Amino acid sequence: MRRAQEEVLHSRHAELKDRLRRISQGYDRLRKVSHQGYGAEAEFEEPRVIDLWDLAQSANFSEKELEAFREELKHFEVKIEKHNHYQKQLEISHQKLRHVERFGDQEHLSRNKERYALLEEKTKELGYKVKKHLQDLSGRISRARHNEL
Repeated sequence: MRRAQEEVLHSRHAELKDRLRRISQGYDRLRKVSHQGYGAEAEFEEPRVIDLWDLAQSANFSEKELEAFREELKHFEVKIEKHNHYQKQLEISHQKLRHVERFGDQEHLSRNKERYALLEEKTKELGYKVKKHLQDLSGRISRARHNEL
């Protein structure tokens, strides 16, 4: 009886993970389409980066400064994508931890708590870096716009 219950739980767990992945992919696709339209080739996909790029183009940057800013925005977008990935992994880890708390043994629980804590710390650290980088980029645009006045 116990083995059958474990198989059912494992099957349901796998099904939920797949649903979560499909929902996440659908949300990502919707976000991209809302910012760039169907099939349109946009330079950036992340909404905050798109907004920064629009502001930078209307700021008082030289061509060389604007090109350097574009490259920095590409790096910033990768940093945001990495943070988004870690947030998704943290959510999956949280769900797995809740599952193990209910049905797992102490050793399994301890390992999952450790993994969750490491992911949580890395996600917070990346979130802080993204926030600081966004503030820096916004400040540089503000200074460039202010200089044109």
